[in-house]
Amino acid sequence: MRRALALLLPALLLLLAGCGVRSHSVLSRSYHAFNTRYNYLTNAEEAFNRTYRSALLSPSMQTDTLLPPLDVAAHVAYNAFVQHQPLSTFSQTVQKCRMAIEKHSLLSNDREHNPAMGRIYLLLASSYFYEGRLPDAEALFLYLENLYIRDEPIKATVHCWLIRCRLLYGHIEEAARLMEDNRSSLSNNAPEWLYLLTEAELQLAAGNDAEALNHIRSLARYAPGVELKARAYLLAGLLNYRLGKEMQETNKNLRKAVNLPIALADEVTAHLLLAGQNKKSEETIKRMFMKPRYANARPRLAYTLGQIYSEQRRYNEAEETFLSGIDSSTENQRVYVRKNLLGAANLCECRNSYDAASGYYRRWLETEPPQDTLYNRLLVRYAAIHDLLLNSAVIEREDSLLQVASMPPEEREHIIDNRIKAHRKQLLDEGSFDSREQNVRKAVENSYQDFPSDSAESFYFYNPQLVAAGRQLFERQWGYRLPEDHWQRKNKTVQKGGTIEQRETGNFTKAQTDPLHRDYHLAELPLTAEQKRAAQKRILKSLETMATIYRDSLQRPDLAARTEQECTRRQADFSKQSQLMK
Repeated sequence: MRRALALLLPALLLLLAGCGVRSHSVLSRSYHAFNTRYNYLTNAEEAFNRTYRSALLSPSMQTDTLLPPLDVAAHVAYNAFVQHQPLSTFSQTVQKCRMAIEKHSLLSNDREHNPAMGRIYLLLASSYFYEGRLPDAEALFLYLENLYIRDEPIKATVHCWLIRCRLLYGHIEEAARLMEDNRSSLSNNAPEWLYLLTEAELQLAAGNDAEALNHIRSLARYAPGVELKARAYLLAGLLNYRLGKEMQETNKNLRKAVNLPIALADEVTAHLLLAGQNKKSEETIKRMFMKPRYANARPRLAYTLGQIYSEQRRYNEAEETFLSGIDSSTENQRVYVRKNLLGAANLCECRNSYDAASGYYRRWLETEPPQDTLYNRLLVRYAAIHDLLLNSAVIEREDSLLQVASMPPEEREHIIDNRIKAHRKQLLDEGSFDSREQNVRKAVENSYQDFPSDSAESFYFYNPQLVAAGRQLFERQWGYRLPEDHWQRKNKTVQKGGTIEQRETGNFTKAQTDPLHRDYHLAELPLTAEQKRAAQKRILKSLETMATIYRDSLQRPDLAARTEQECTRRQADFSKQSQLMK
């Protein structure tokens, strides 16, 4: 009996305490804290960490110094703030936090009675910070500073974030004053990694590289994720070099960064470029590339070496290195496949090898989901290069036909006979003459996109150049066809060839419909003055289009000017030829 009373009495006291007259009783606070912690806080923290770690892998923003930013996500947020285009990357975290506040906040008399709500508020304000909503983030942090004035850990965390807000605004003196007033509290109560990150950013902004280096080294040990560790090690290597310390210490930090499970190829590149194309750095990367224990980092190292070779104008070595990075990348390293593909494409553009660049861009577009601005930008660039190559092919073909047409008949027929032999050999290699139609159909299917266009937004029915290119491709593959139904043209297939009158009447000879006969190829040649003028117009039109693409789409004014000069020269030559033909 006594044992039962001993158990019943505490339960009764607990029940009475939970059923008090206050609006926020013990049971009420326990219920809301439990739901907040396990229904919302856990999911919100997972979403925040996932998004933040992904943001740390973003390419570095351009800064005023050669040092890349320590926290790339913060610089991305600042860029969004300056452009008045807030991000929505942390929307899932924001949604969870708002729902938790709406359903489980126990705010009364300027006091939050739910003990788990402080972390929810911090997550919400941090999400605002990284989305570029700096005024909202700062306002919420100031509110939390007053709301949790007696909670030292939350208060210290809020001060760290307020200092970071001041730094993004450019108020370095104000941030330094706030740090000086609260340094003891921050170092003892704030999360270790957040305090070290804040100190490092403040010292970097103030130009105190030596002080910043000490905090960055500590951050590399205490950072909660491998992404931030990698950035800390890489920035430590950069500061080592900037402060004139031994190259051995610089390369030691570099090796630590690259050997982490996730490293950042663009920051490794920044390190080596800053190191003045130092031969020791290049040799260090080469040795790491060859060692088996760095096999997982090989795609990143390939990207780095390729960038270094490109800066040194060692283009052949750069392209080989990029390709080795593409080949050695595994399925879980697709980001480095894309980096190496872009590096190879940019290299080919520098060498004016747009044919190879088009192939690299196409492979990149096939590996990247169409969901970001970079994809859209590179898709437009790929389309411009594609149009450029098609117009170049038109010029090459028309030049070739004009040259053959100007030859003596014997020499012209000799060239045509060689072309027929090559075509016959190709048909034999493909299997048999009976498979010709199937091969032609396959060629059409593979090249149905190969139409140059004046504008990507022009509807193709109203684009004369596109329509002409389509008609030319159709006739080249299928021959000239009369506008009649299938039952009318059954057993009357008409191939390209003959004169305009023959096309209109359908009166073709067998030789003019057979690609293995000399008359078929003679029909393609511009032998009359009218046909030559038409070919010259196509050449000039393609040159004008190429100049526009160089200038407007590829930002190559030098090549645009060169192409315009070529167009002017050809136009003068064609005018002289026209006068001579008269």
